Amino acid sequence: MIKDTIQISTVLSFITQIQKNSYDPNYTYFYRGHSDYDYQLKPSVYRNNGHLENEHIMYSELVTHNPSEFTNSRTTIDHLVKMQHYGLPTRLLDLTTNPLISLFFACEDASKSKINFKKGEVIVFKVPNKEIKYSDSDTVAVLANIAKMKNDFSFETTKDVASFNKQGNINYLLHSIGQEKGVFKPLIEQAHIKSAICVKAKMDNPRIINQSGAFFLFGCNNKSKDFIEINNDWIVSKKRMIIVNKKTILEELKLMGITEKFVYPNLEKYTDFLKDTFYKPDLEKSNKQPAPNTRSYVKQ
Repeated sequence: MIKDTIQISTVLSFITQIQKNSYDPNYTYFYRGHSDYDYQLKPSVYRNNGHLENEHIMYSELVTHNPSEFTNSRTTIDHLVKMQHYGLPTRLLDLTTNPLISLFFACEDASKSKINFKKGEVIVFKVPNKEIKYSDSDTVAVLANIAKMKNDFSFETTKDVASFNKQGNINYLLHSIGQEKGVFKPLIEQAHIKSAICVKAKMDNPRIINQSGAFFLFGCNNKSKDFIEINNDWIVSKKRMIIVNKKTILEELKLMGITEKFVYPNLEKYTDFLKDTFYKPDLEKSNKQPAPNTRSYVKQ
């Protein structure tokens, strides 16, 4: 259990701390920044029972309601990445290979001055290169398709693979996988379902590219999609990096080109950026006051 902490108050102190880690070419290093240091390493669908119970419904409803958005998404993992992009709770946990992007995520709530923001945190992971998966992986297909299973999805641990795959719910999962991977061998390893894996995302949109995005994809334990934890050996430091002085850090990151419009390069976020950049509170206040020598009409 990590108890010791180190406070990060500037970009320089963050980089200095990151440089203290020893780097092994047999591993890839990933970073996770979240705005509240009390957050657990859980994907968003596990943070609310209602979302978890209706995971399969949310998945189907979003695809049904916006089919054109998913035209080029051929696999379930592609769907989940796009759903994550639009803010739907999924079994993905965002990662990045760029430490400065993770620092931005840990501070971004402070960009809104009216928010009472908490201390943030950045966590460093090192994942063995041989254990990193890609979107065409069979293991990725197995874990991603759990999102389509009903909340009562469960299975029993068995002594051999054959009997494991004869279970009803596993057969249903196999059917779902087969719809996207016609050549998938209809056998699932028990250990694959009961794991959390690291997935490198397709660099097929500006947001993933700018964020240097990757994900942890979570399987489940035996009963009702019970939560499975990340391999603790992948966490690099035994000291928690607690992020303070967020507004100053955001200003320093801005000098390096790490801004909201860079991290979220879509039209909606860019319009928010422009509005915030040219916002004048005094002018807004004056617009709310009645002009002199005018009458107010009140409906009686």
